[in-house]
Amino acid sequence: MAFYETTIAIDPEVGEATTAEVLGRARDMIGANSGRIVQDVVWGPRELAYAIRKRKKGTFHVFEFEGNGKTVSELERGLRISESVLRYLTIKVPEGRPPLDLTRPRRDYESNEGGGRRDRSDGMDRDDRGGRDDSDGEGSGRYSRDRDD
Repeated sequence: MAFYETTIAIDPEVGEATTAEVLGRARDMIGANSGRIVQDVVWGPRELAYAIRKRKKGTFHVFEFEGNGKTVSELERGLRISESVLRYLTIKVPEGRPPLDLTRPRRDYESNEGGGRRDRSDGMDRDDRGGRDDSDGEGSGRYSRDRDD
């Protein structure tokens, strides 16, 4: 048996009862297919990188479990069927990896503390960069037919 990690993004509009039901079914599927949950972590509501089904936020949950191929395929089949699940991702965890450490604070993108996204501090936009340096001295033409020989 191998170790796997499944991250599930659930539609936050469905409510806590439906979220609990989806997660309970996922736990049951893992247990019913020779799996054993090692770690069960609630990440909570997070902003998505892009809209999925017109949703910009999702409620995230992570399961780390021990199982086989059948365990993974049945879990993913159940998640695929559920309309409350926006996305899921299952990866195989390498042996010897330490358990998930989710005690670190999240980066705050609004105040740029902790390495969040920032504007360019050098005052240059992408379009303000200089042209390319042509080593052949022929100008900026790319093709030979563009040059007057």
